[in-house]
Amino acid sequence: MKFTLLSALALPFFASAAIHTVAVGSNGLSFSPQTITAAKGDQIAFVFDGAGHTVAQGNFKSGCQPYKKGAFFSGNGPQGKTWTMTVTSTAPQSFYCSTPGHCENGMYGVINPAGANTLAAYGKLASKASGSKAPSKVKGGSFN
Repeated sequence: MKFTLLSALALPFFASAAIHTVAVGSNGLSFSPQTITAAKGDQIAFVFDGAGHTVAQGNFKSGCQPYKKGAFFSGNGPQGKTWTMTVTSTAPQSFYCSTPGHCENGMYGVINPAGANTLAAYGKLASKASGSKAPSKVKGGSFN
């Protein structure tokens, strides 16, 4: 394999990216862990241990509802598959399962919690939600 100056400069960038693994549905209606601290460029691998779940980017203003601008969404994840997304911002982002009744009963999490955008704050919104809504399109990651 031939290394160029460009590949040598890129190597530290790729070597420093971390992969964070999140179990989806392994203990019922749960993401484990629920809180992830990730840098820009890191990947989050959502491993679907249980069937009938999704990963959708949430909205810190209303629980169990999609974040409209640039929202990520896995669609219904097949059991045993992994949906991987790349973190594009260090800003706090919530995520939830959009299957009816799942988010409202605790299936949510937060990437890079900060300030008022914490797991506890999102949990209060989720517990008051009158239902879950899924984003309209699958985007922001891929299954492997």
